[in-house]
Amino acid sequence: MTAAQLFRYNAYNSQRRENRKKNIGILLFLLLTAFAYAGVARASGRDILTSGDYKYVVLDDGTAEIVSYSGKDEFLVIPDMINGNKVTSIGTKAFYQCHYLTEVTVPDGVTCIGKWAFDECKYLRSIALPGSLTVIEDRAFCYCYSLSGITIPDSVTGIGEQAFYSCQSLKEIIIPGSVVHIGDKAFEDCKSLKSVSIPDSITEIGNNMFYGCWNLRDVTIPESITSIGDYAFSGCDSLTGLTIPDSVESIGERAFGSCMSLTEITIPDSVTDIRANPFAYSSNLKKITVSPDHPYLFTMDGVLFSKPDHRIVCFPNGIRASYYAIPDSIQVIGTDAFSGCASLYEISIPDSVVMIGDGAFSGCESLTGIAIPDGVTTLGKSLFWMCGSLERVRIPDGIDCFGDYAFAWCKSLTNITIPEGVTSIGYEAFLNCDSLYGITIPDSVTTIENGAFFGCSSLTEIAIPAGVTAIAHETFRNCASLTAVSIPDGITSIGVDAFRNCKSLTSLTLPTCVQTIGRGAFRDCSSLTVVVTRGTFSEQYCKENKVKYTYPEAD
Repeated sequence: MTAAQLFRYNAYNSQRRENRKKNIGILLFLLLTAFAYAGVARASGRDILTSGDYKYVVLDDGTAEIVSYSGKDEFLVIPDMINGNKVTSIGTKAFYQCHYLTEVTVPDGVTCIGKWAFDECKYLRSIALPGSLTVIEDRAFCYCYSLSGITIPDSVTGIGEQAFYSCQSLKEIIIPGSVVHIGDKAFEDCKSLKSVSIPDSITEIGNNMFYGCWNLRDVTIPESITSIGDYAFSGCDSLTGLTIPDSVESIGERAFGSCMSLTEITIPDSVTDIRANPFAYSSNLKKITVSPDHPYLFTMDGVLFSKPDHRIVCFPNGIRASYYAIPDSIQVIGTDAFSGCASLYEISIPDSVVMIGDGAFSGCESLTGIAIPDGVTTLGKSLFWMCGSLERVRIPDGIDCFGDYAFAWCKSLTNITIPEGVTSIGYEAFLNCDSLYGITIPDSVTTIENGAFFGCSSLTEIAIPAGVTAIAHETFRNCASLTAVSIPDGITSIGVDAFRNCKSLTSLTLPTCVQTIGRGAFRDCSSLTVVVTRGTFSEQYCKENKVKYTYPEAD
């Protein structure tokens, strides 16, 4: 994988757990939202009226808000009057998924385009906005894939979150000086966007503002900007030159991550807040410049450090070193500090280090071995994610937690001993470590999260500690060589697809206290016979799901 691919996959992968947990919540939210919007006019005491292809409500001032459109016109001029009422608002989801629309004219007098107003109008190529417009609300033009250009009138003061999200044909946008607020993700995934003008009326560039705008080349950040948010320009592969003005005080996590054409950057003295590596996976970044008198930051051998917390912030990907020794004065390895440093074979960490941030070594493809100092107590999320050459890791006894994806995709890792004192193994912690054949889990572990050993196809046996009460979803899925699993008596639940595709597993004894077994827990386990006790839930599950089972010899 290239650094860009690593970055995008990591961004996707780091959200998988949250997305899965939220699925049910999102469905409920969407259902409730649909009902709420369908009845919002009536709930507020306004009747929904009909005029031709339009449904509308009469607002308190006697003007009309369009709430839906059922026509099939390609070229649509929205009327300025409906049954004698002046149209002033395009309501929530008014033209949602109107796939026939290609060109739209919004009449003068309209002041607000509501949430989701033209969401998923996939063939909408152009829209004319009136000089009366003041607000473009959240997701107003989200997923308008064919929208190639738009002029925002200088009457507009606010642009909502994701307002133009994934308008993939949009090539240029001029934001007028009247705009004082732009929501997060407003132009995310606008892949064709080449230039953007940010007015000096804006003081913050929000999170993910231009994330994934691959063709964005020309951006001028005005002197009014004080904050650049997380992932603001991440994935802007074509961005070659950028000047951060000396008004900027904070730069967010991965603000310029995966900017593959960025080779150098200067951070002004005004910046006092950099929480995580802003330049992760920017594979050609060679030079970060800060002044010798910078109150917060300094560089040494091209590497960026934070003074107040003795933290290494960024080892630029463009420094093609094979070995690096972190200075003895450093106490913290920051989040993503070495992310995407594909040339590094070895990193020496001094005993002074007591904290290592999430993803600190993710994507270090050539890293073969590393020793974690004794003062470190937690292995954070994605710490060695995609370190495909990693063979040896020294883990100190003081560690209490293995974070989510900690060793995911470490394909050269063959054996690991988890020290006593660790209480939890995170989500997909060893995902697709397909050379891992041996692992020792101490009795201190009480929680093993979903997919912890998913795809560990060389793993042959494992003993689950007595303190664990649940085998989570997909914990051992695709462990094709697994032949022996010791399940403690305290296990009460086995998750969805927990042992799916464990083709070498021949026997598995389930304790009597198991009360729930998820869908497909033993699916594609072609050699498996489950040992159950008569009259238990496990027996009933096997019968109902046609899982081969037997009873203990003494039963």
